[in-house]
Amino acid sequence: MHLRGAGMEVYEVKRDTAEQRERAGLRAATMHRVKGLEFEHVVVAGVNKGVVPLEAAMAAADDEVTQRNVETGERALLYVAFDAGEEVGGGDGVWGGE
Repeated sequence: MHLRGAGMEVYEVKRDTAEQRERAGLRAATMHRVKGLEFEHVVVAGVNKGVVPLEAAMAAADDEVTQRNVETGERALLYVAFDAGEEVGGGDGVWGGE
């Protein structure tokens, strides 16, 4: 990561490893992984068309109802990611805007 090159402590929050709250530095995690966790600051990056909602998941939906359910699930996941922090920095895209 470029942040490590700049001297910042960075570690990945993994499913099979307990969160080390006392450890200083930046934590990188997927939106799925931050469920139930809280952070002082959260930056959600890469929220672009085709990424959220996940294009492959939307394409795999057989009908409008399934597609709407997939989209609702993706929106809920995004909400969880943003809600994990007391302070939030936005992503680099806007969902729903063309």
